Amino acid sequence: MKNDPEIPRQQLTHNGFAVPMDDITTGQFVSVLGSNLPASMNRVPGRCDHPFDLNGRRVTPGTPLIVLKISLPFVLCGIVGPKKTMSGPIVIDMRAFQLCRLSEDFIRGVVDFDENLPESLDSNENGAV
Repeated sequence: MKNDPEIPRQQLTHNGFAVPMDDITTGQFVSVLGSNLPASMNRVPGRCDHPFDLNGRRVTPGTPLIVLKISLPFVLCGIVGPKKTMSGPIVIDMRAFQLCRLSEDFIRGVVDFDENLPESLDSNENGAV
């Protein structure tokens, strides 16, 4: 989809853009995109380039989450891990944090993660590993 100038950025709900509270559904894969917390509680409002403490767990930007239950403004999530593991729970207050959708390909990369390098990287022409 092309970016139409008449559609405000915050209303776009594709991967990488903030998902409005009303568009969150169970089963979605999301990550923390930014914070709505005041500067005293968040180093840089609206920017999420450092870990957040969510329910005693350190969650970094890009950490894949799956939405399990919703009771707005609260969203119950699990942290998606390799080999189809999940940890948590994480409760996110949508008034304080923005979420973005993650692509299925990204999630597949996390779930199928193997500690061994793919064969295509084993034979790197530069010899770097």
